[in-house]
Amino acid sequence: MLSDDPASGQYHLWRLLVDAGHQGKGYGRRAVELACDYVRTRPGATELLTSWVPGERGPEEFYRKLGFERTGEVEDGEVVARLRLA
Repeated sequence: MLSDDPASGQYHLWRLLVDAGHQGKGYGRRAVELACDYVRTRPGATELLTSWVPGERGPEEFYRKLGFERTGEVEDGEVVARLRLA
């Protein structure tokens, strides 16, 4: 699920779900790559934001390998991260 708000120029990967039986096969990585390709075509897009609930077995490592960096913000208990698209 992608929040696409060209009026503000903010784009947020709100949720990415891959069934446990299919994780580690590259589907999530490819989905994020395609989302980035799409967001790059949107007005004012310079970054893609995402967030996750911190903890063991969470998706932080997955997102960090894709180049996302923590922003230092926490919203509703979730760590916020950004991937620069420029």
